Amino acid sequence: MRIAALSSTFVVLTLCACGPAGSGDGGSGDSSSSGGSGSTGMTASTTASTTASTTASTTDTTASTTATSSTTDATTTDATTTEGVDSSTTDPSGGSSSDTGASGFSVSGQVTRSALAVISIGDDGIGTLYVGALTECAQDAASAGGTSVEMADLSMTNTPVDFTISGLPNGTYYIAGFLDDDENADPDAPDADMGDLAFANGFMAGCVEVTIDNADVSGADFALNINIPF
Repeated sequence: MRIAALSSTFVVLTLCACGPAGSGDGGSGDSSSSGGSGSTGMTASTTASTTASTTASTTDTTASTTATSSTTDATTTDATTTEGVDSSTTDPSGGSSSDTGASGFSVSGQVTRSALAVISIGDDGIGTLYVGALTECAQDAASAGGTSVEMADLSMTNTPVDFTISGLPNGTYYIAGFLDDDENADPDAPDADMGDLAFANGFMAGCVEVTIDNADVSGADFALNINIPF
């Protein structure tokens, strides 16, 4: 903060109106003239004093007003330049919203069909692809999130179909999926049945294990390798 300092200079002007000394002629007249001269000197002195006092007072008032105005301007300027940091760009914990995972992260990958997943007679290998992020690799495991891809074309082997599961918090998940080839699964609770193409590990459910650690995960690819027989 910078406040301008002002100073005032006061000048007192003394005027002496002294007439020439009267001659010997007309003594009383000279005395009267001398008295008149004395009166004139007093008037001049009084006028000068009054004028100087008034000027000084006016100058002091002006200086005081100017100083006050300068102080106010400086205070206003200081208040304006010391506003707080914009909270919209800084997270209270020191990071951005993506660091906190407030909106979750994603897992993405591709699904293909291997030659082991033979398409049933009457089906065409085109249907709704369901992919879930499970809490464990088991057929009856709870799902933490999932996605579906309608009209996923897996009629040709090794032809990839992309998927992305969004809104997942940090943690470890098991990605699994199946193709509802006959389109009879409940979209709200999809479950594979006979004739659907699925991902298996022998006689167990097949899964891709992924771990989210404050970042999106990609490359969670897998292949459907079985036609569910019952």
